[in-house]
Formats: sequence, C-alpha cells, structure tokens
Amino acid sequence: GFSYSYVDWIPHMSPEMFELLHDLQYWVIPFLALGLLARTSCAVLLFVQGWVFFADVQNFRNHPYFFLIVLGALALSPLADALSVPAAARALRRRDPAELLGTRRPLTFQRLIQVQVCIAYVYAAFHKMHPSYLRGEVLALKMGPDVLEGDSASVLEALFSEATLATIGEWVREPAFALPLAWATVGLELLIPLGLWHRRWRPVTIACGVVFHLSIAFVMNITVFSLAMIGTYLLFLDPERVRAVAARCLRIGASTSR
Repeated sequence: GFSYSYVDWIPHMSPEMFELLHDLQYWVIPFLALGLLARTSCAVLLFVQGWVFFADVQNFRNHPYFFLIVLGALALSPLADALSVPAAARALRRRDPAELLGTRRPLTFQRLIQVQVCIAYVYAAFHKMHPSYLRGEVLALKMGPDVLEGDSASVLEALFSEATLATIGEWVREPAFALPLAWATVGLELLIPLGLWHRRWRPVTIACGVVFHLSIAFVMNITVFSLAMIGTYLLFLDPERVRAVAARCLRIGASTSR
C-alpha cells in the first residue's frame, strides 16, 4: 500500500506520482545492463529507490537495504569495463576481440556484493523465525490474494475452471497449506548463501535459487527484488573461468569469420 512520508519536507506524492517514480527504474535498468552511462544509471536508481522507499515509509524492509548497498558498490566498481557496449566499441576500434573482456582487476566490489547477497538471505531467514510465520499464517495472508490477482492469475484462469480457482483460493489462504512452504523458504534462505560459496554445490544452488525467486515473482508479485537476486548469481561465477569461456568463444568467432 501507499502511505505518506516520515517528515514534512518530503512532498506528499499522489499514488500516480508514486507509480511513475517506481516505473522509472525500468527505463534506467537497460542502460545499466548494457554499460551505457553506467554510473549515471546507478545514481538515478539510487535516488529513485531511496526516494520511493523512504517516502512510502518502507525503508525498514530488506529490499531497499539490499538495493541501495548493491547499487552503491556498483557505482564505485569498474562495472562497464567488460562485456558491455563500451567494451565492444573499444574492441572494434582497436580490432582486438580480447578488449571485450576488459582488464584484470581486484575483486573488491564483487566480493562486497557477494557478502551483501548472503547477508540479505540470512537476515531474511532470521526475520521469519517467529511462530506466526513458521505456522504459515503470514505466508497465507500474503499469498492468498496475490495468487488469484497477480501475474499468476491469467495463467491459472487459462488452466482451471472458476470452481477450481475458488478452491485454489481457499487452499492458499489456509495456514496449513502454507506451513511447508514457510519452512522451505526459511531453509532455502539459510542454505543458499552456503551453497553459493561452495564450488561443487554452486550450480545446484543457483538453479534452486532461480526457481525459488521466479516462484516468488510469479505467485507473490515480488518481481524486481526477485530478478535482482537472480542477477547477483552471475557474480558468484569464477571470473577466470568466465574469462576463459568468453575468450574461447571469441577465438571460435574470429576463426569462423575468416
């Protein structure tokens, strides 16, 4: 829901202005992904995210905590040095495909974001360790209306009759139905940080994390946060292995073009 700001000097936004500011991020994210005006994009997203969450009295949630720290780290990192539009332009200008991979740099900011991802998971799990959540009550209260009104509604309507949809709506509102999902959520949020740091278990962990977050986005309409968490998994890939695979692809492409 939309509420008013903490302090009077923040102008009270209308719901329409709130939605406009919220949707502004979708126009900025592609620039960040392509490495175009990357630091400017980070600054704009920092401002929009900070303003929206603070104005809506939502800065107690882990979402802005996660977003703002990660965006700050990205703004200070060499985020557009490799695998970006500027890197591709540099490779074309110098006629050297290896320029697309950028230069080797310390992994300081990558490690900071990795740690931040793990903190977000662990604290989310700790936050849920209370009787109301572990009994399934909180999840049932949240998931109940979202399943039949959110992004999943159109899919369910295409698959089931109205009577079946009504039954599904009653199921998801029952704490007993949500109870195993609640425990599974806490378990995953504790295990994913461990698996991401373990090379052997990392692929399985990433696959489980992707399914977990896509399910949250689909069923509970928590889309931006879910996609952001999935995006951070790229930073857990071994940089040297990524560089080796990318270099091999570049060599194959260069030999094919000849």
